[in-house]
Amino acid sequence: MSNIKTGDILNFDYTGAVQSVTLPKGTYKLECWGAQGGNGANGSSGLDSSSGAPGGKGGYSMGTLLLPAKTQIYVYVGGKGGCITSSTNDYNGGFNGGGSGGVSGSMSRSGGGGGATDIRFEQDSLYARVIVAGGGGATSWGPSNEYGDAGGGESSIAGSNSPGLSNQTSGNAFGIGANAKASSTSYNINGAGGGGWYGGISSTNSVGGGSKTHGGGGSGYVYTSSTAKNYPSGCLLNSSYYLSDAKTIAGNTSFTSPTGSSETGHPGNGYCRITVIECKSTALYTRINNSMKKATAFYFKLNNNKMYGVGSANYNGSVMNFDYTGSVQTATLTPGAYKLECWGAQGGNGSSNGNSNINAVGGLGGYSVGTITLSKTQKVYIYSGGKGQTKSNTGSYSTVNGGFNGGGSNYTCGSGGSGGGGSDIRIGTDSLYARVIVAGGGSGTGWTIKGAAGGGILGLSNYNSSYNSTQTAGGIAYTSAYNIMPTAGTFGIGGNGSGSSEGGSGGGGGWYGGGGAGYTGGSSGGSGYVYTSATASNYPSGCLLNSTYYLSNAQTIAGNKSFPSPTGSTETGHSGNGHVKITKLSDVIYLTQAKNDIMDFNYTGSVQSKTLKPGTYTLECWGAQGGTYSSYIGGYGGYSKGTITLAKTTTVYVSVGGAGSSSSTTAGFNGGGTGISSGRGGGGATDVRIGQNSLYSRVIVAGGGGGAGVTSANANPCGCGGGEYGGDGYYNDTTGSYTIGQNRCGGSASQTAGGKTWSTSTQATFGQGGNASGYSCGGGGGGWYGGGGAYDNDSDSDGRWGGGGSGYVYTSSTAKNYPNGCLLNSTHYLTNAKTIAGNKSFKSPTGKNKTGHTGNGFCRITNLNPTQYGLYVKTNSGWKHIDL
Repeated sequence: MSNIKTGDILNFDYTGAVQSVTLPKGTYKLECWGAQGGNGANGSSGLDSSSGAPGGKGGYSMGTLLLPAKTQIYVYVGGKGGCITSSTNDYNGGFNGGGSGGVSGSMSRSGGGGGATDIRFEQDSLYARVIVAGGGGATSWGPSNEYGDAGGGESSIAGSNSPGLSNQTSGNAFGIGANAKASSTSYNINGAGGGGWYGGISSTNSVGGGSKTHGGGGSGYVYTSSTAKNYPSGCLLNSSYYLSDAKTIAGNTSFTSPTGSSETGHPGNGYCRITVIECKSTALYTRINNSMKKATAFYFKLNNNKMYGVGSANYNGSVMNFDYTGSVQTATLTPGAYKLECWGAQGGNGSSNGNSNINAVGGLGGYSVGTITLSKTQKVYIYSGGKGQTKSNTGSYSTVNGGFNGGGSNYTCGSGGSGGGGSDIRIGTDSLYARVIVAGGGSGTGWTIKGAAGGGILGLSNYNSSYNSTQTAGGIAYTSAYNIMPTAGTFGIGGNGSGSSEGGSGGGGGWYGGGGAGYTGGSSGGSGYVYTSATASNYPSGCLLNSTYYLSNAQTIAGNKSFPSPTGSTETGHSGNGHVKITKLSDVIYLTQAKNDIMDFNYTGSVQSKTLKPGTYTLECWGAQGGTYSSYIGGYGGYSKGTITLAKTTTVYVSVGGAGSSSSTTAGFNGGGTGISSGRGGGGATDVRIGQNSLYSRVIVAGGGGGAGVTSANANPCGCGGGEYGGDGYYNDTTGSYTIGQNRCGGSASQTAGGKTWSTSTQATFGQGGNASGYSCGGGGGGWYGGGGAYDNDSDSDGRWGGGGSGYVYTSSTAKNYPNGCLLNSTHYLTNAKTIAGNKSFKSPTGKNKTGHTGNGFCRITNLNPTQYGLYVKTNSGWKHIDL
């Protein structure tokens, strides 16, 4: 096991001895199954293992560990306790803590207790156990309907004639089950205890006229921040080994078996499994043979979903400079990291006509810089801004054009300059909406007010700061009684100047252009921009970029500040034409996620499908919001999450809920109920279906919110999507107390039934929210079961909200909630599953916590076991991929 990598599954069967492995730094799922206790027999009756009292079954424990460093671990897989048969007397306790059995006279015999299964970190000690699954207790003798105590669980589970329970802080002994003890009557013996966190108990009591008791099971344990206090003195662990998503389940309860099916208690020997979710420190080596001698670069796709490169890939540390040409320039950039720099152009100067008030210098350009990492070859479009032009005082009106790339023109019979152009870089498409970096151009000079600097976050104005261009709006036009309609700046374009003999000036180009001016001047420079996670929200509608193009180490600086010049010296503001520089920093490619590792599904109004390869996936669903009427807000959508392991290639069908309309009674796609009059439609559920596009193949559902009514008499918003229960349409209660609507509202959906309408008790159905009725009421939300539609029997314009639909996650404990016709089976059970109502806080699709989901629904499927190693070889004939 020296080459452990992401996606590996390490299985540990029973061997009767400790097993050891060294794990690299990474994230691991740990699972342990305890061993079963042995059965006893009555010496006089000759009962054997097939007809006698069976030993208690083992428990199950699981948790996720983020291992901070390379660590040696020790795995103990429990052995089944020895059994008494007609031909064999095996009194041995199961490996790892099972108590020994015994015999009392010729009347009764006890088998051995089952051994615990556990994992120990750094040291082979009971005081270094991070996870434990308890072993079952042994039986003495008795009929087959009696049984030993099941292994824990937080505590062991009482079987027939239980001697007492082991738990998180007590038992027979720490890690060791009790040996079988003779009862107070000399002819009987009580069963041996199972191994565990604390071992199971054996009693000396006599039960029922000289009868016997069976052995106690051992308790289970998971090491977390809340359970660390249960360690006795001498713990060798620290908080870096705390488990998350951890639980321990007793052997009388259903849980996942080692084969992936469901079992109630674990029979036979124990078992241990470690799944490598993400391995963070794997070295990869390859031998380059003669067929690769013409390669110029090698790229390794490692198990942390990143790309690392070795070799030149045509990289020579080149710096690409783009001077002003008056037209767009292009370049094709290969994968790698690049430093992008832009300098905006200066605004046009004024023309001296002997007036001592003239300040003839155009506004200086700004500077922007940032680093971008490209995961694939990209064509970029480069715009180097042109300096604004000068208008002489000729006494006749004429126009001087603005500088290339957005500089505002100037129309005047006097003296004044046009705006300087912005400089920018566009990714993939030659569009203002594909700009990843912009440096603002300076404004032109007017009659008495000099040109203002380009941005920077703001394009400046030398007249009034309220005229500045910003990150979200163009600069305001400066007008006076003498002006001939100067214009404001817009997205990417400086405003035009105009004026009489006193001149005017054009605004600078930029992210948003500066405003034009008339009379004495007063135009503003264009603003600068860098595309980052924090500034992406400043893009107007129509952005052609996505998060893969976010810049790092990015800033934009106004032209009245000091920054590097294109030659490497320092300048305060940039004069003359603009400039762009692209410097390749590295051929190492960093991808936050490999292709197809995260699959996002937005609302489309129809079913979407995806074929998934065998592996483990996290499913997340956000339900849609109910329709809103004016200030009356439709119920927020709920959230559901779970992990599924697919054993074979499977097609899944994704239905992303649509929000209820805010302008009509129309319901949202996927189960929203329609509104009536001014009432709004319910939001649709979001769900994932396995194998078939059917309501009966849904493995996960997030409930949609109920549609709004037209009154403030109840909670607002109201009728949130579920969650185990949707919110009712009056109180927004998600406890299940109001499945029948109150005060003309719709009732909340549950796990087994749709919400009911007030008064009429009309009930929503499986997957479908109820329609509103009467006057101005909202429809129910879609969901596992739909929320009830609202009903108002008068026309006084105070109609109410529909109820929210319920959410659902398909697990071993919730499968019983499926109505007849379920198309799923136990291989589709989710783990680490939960469903949360829309009146609670949960993670949004962007990663931030929020209360409820607004707008259309959303679905995300994350592959936890992406494609592992690959070698990418670049030759003169192109790229070749080799699987490793």
